[in-house]
Amino acid sequence: MIEETIYSNGKNNFTDNTFSSQEWSAPTMVSPEAIKDLIASFNLEGRIIRRMRMIGLAYNLTRDWIEERAYNYFSNLDEKDRQNKSEYVCIPPEVPYSRYAEIDEPFMIEFEDGDTFAIDTPQQPEFRMSMNCIPWEIKAGANLPNVEADILFSPCIGRRIKTVEVKTYVTDEDPMARIPFDEQKSKRCLVSGIVLRFEDGTGLLFEGWIDFCHVVYIDQENNSGLITFDQLQHALYNPEDLHTDTVTGYEAESYTFSFGELGAAHTDTPYITLMPSCKDSRLHISVEDFLLFDWCITIYTRASFDEYCEYKFTFSQWNEVLKIAEKIISFSTFDELFEYMKSIHISARSIIGGREYSVLLNSINHFGSEFWKHIDRYKTQYEDMIMWTNLALSPDDNMIIQGF
Repeated sequence: MIEETIYSNGKNNFTDNTFSSQEWSAPTMVSPEAIKDLIASFNLEGRIIRRMRMIGLAYNLTRDWIEERAYNYFSNLDEKDRQNKSEYVCIPPEVPYSRYAEIDEPFMIEFEDGDTFAIDTPQQPEFRMSMNCIPWEIKAGANLPNVEADILFSPCIGRRIKTVEVKTYVTDEDPMARIPFDEQKSKRCLVSGIVLRFEDGTGLLFEGWIDFCHVVYIDQENNSGLITFDQLQHALYNPEDLHTDTVTGYEAESYTFSFGELGAAHTDTPYITLMPSCKDSRLHISVEDFLLFDWCITIYTRASFDEYCEYKFTFSQWNEVLKIAEKIISFSTFDELFEYMKSIHISARSIIGGREYSVLLNSINHFGSEFWKHIDRYKTQYEDMIMWTNLALSPDDNMIIQGF
């Protein structure tokens, strides 16, 4: 029998499309019988995995952990060489890592029939599972995700689940408190892990550890599968991976700035791309976060910024645009900013009705209060743009800005 927690087979409603364990209807289960019954109700056997994702952070795949793993791997070297070979940018491509993630928000699997399975272990020995309850594009509720599950667990893609194994053990000790359940030291049967076993004998293991969930790709002997560092790098998008420009070496303070192909893949769409004409550096900013530079370009060109167009500014022209940005963020009150924007007469004709309106006044009426509320974020954007421009744009270059 399924334990008494209410379970819903329909999509749950998550506030702001952000994951919340309280808003997830999956039951919290300990009983092996109840866990087996719920798994059986999902009919997982025979399903083929199409794609996977982790809602939140994989704690074991931050840069610090990756460097520590490399340091331990080179235990046979002297200290200087160990230190050198464990620096992220110097880790040899062949260094092996386990296909394993330590998470504290659900792991999601979409099958070829479109159904989505979600699983988590809130704390030992609890399991939570659901089918079609969490929207695929749900946002992280705690820490932002940093790994592409499809790459880390790529051997699982396209695999058919042959069996689902519920691994159990008998103990007289509470696995969290590490003390006997009672004075009589009575024993209980608990679930240690759940394995989705594929037709070739490999599998995907889910097991609880303290208040984390460990997800591990395992071979036929239940050993962790391996992935080389050069393969793993393609899966990672820690802040350093997204917000550091590998061309210039600049690391942006603003998380609204992303660089390169990896940055483009993880920038909210639609986005604007800025690129110097003579370097491969690429800076991506979502349209939603481009407001400061939208205003600057509008003021400089005397025409409403059009995200569908391509702009080309010379070195001196782009620096004039940035001077406008400096002025916009320099005001000490919103009223001063409002008066400045009102004083700049740039008009456009509305599509509906054909009447003239002030472009900047219309924009600040719509977006001004939010802009001012987050003024510190825009000041950081400005500082990042200045620093990156100084590194990326030479006096003979043009700054090219492309929309979508």
